[in-house]
Amino acid sequence: MYQDKIMQESIRKVEAARAENVKLDPRRMTAEEKEQLLATYHPDYRQEQFTNLQMGPNKGDKVPVKDEKKLMEYSQEMYLAAKSMALINQKCEGKRHKSLWEEEEPGEEPVDPAELAAGAEVGDPLAGVRAAVRAADSKT
Repeated sequence: MYQDKIMQESIRKVEAARAENVKLDPRRMTAEEKEQLLATYHPDYRQEQFTNLQMGPNKGDKVPVKDEKKLMEYSQEMYLAAKSMALINQKCEGKRHKSLWEEEEPGEEPVDPAELAAGAEVGDPLAGVRAAVRAADSKT
C-alpha cells in the first residue's frame, strides 16, 4: 500500500510494538494535572497571550493579544481610544474569548477591511425607525 521506505519502516516499528502497547493501561490524569498541562502548553490558557476589553458590552472580558494588534493595524485612532479606556478601567474581570480572526499563514498579506467592505451591500439601517415613526404618526 505505502511505497515510501521511511513510511514502511515506521509501520514495521508500530506493528512490532503493538502487542506491548495493547497491554498498557495508562493512568488517567486528574483535573488538576489537566489544568496544569493546558496552562503550560495550550495557547488559549496562556495569560500573557490575552488582554482585557475595557469598553463595550464585553467590558472586562479577555481577548487574544493578536486581536489588539489587528485593531492597531486597522485604525490607530480606535486603538488609542481603546488603550485610553484600558488605563481608566484597569481592575475589570470578565469572560475569556477566542480570537475572531482566522489563523494567517506566515508572509500572508493582511486583508484591507475597506476593500473587503467595498463590494458589500447594506440595507437601510433606519428602515425600522422610519416604520415606527410612520406607525406612531398614523395613530395620532
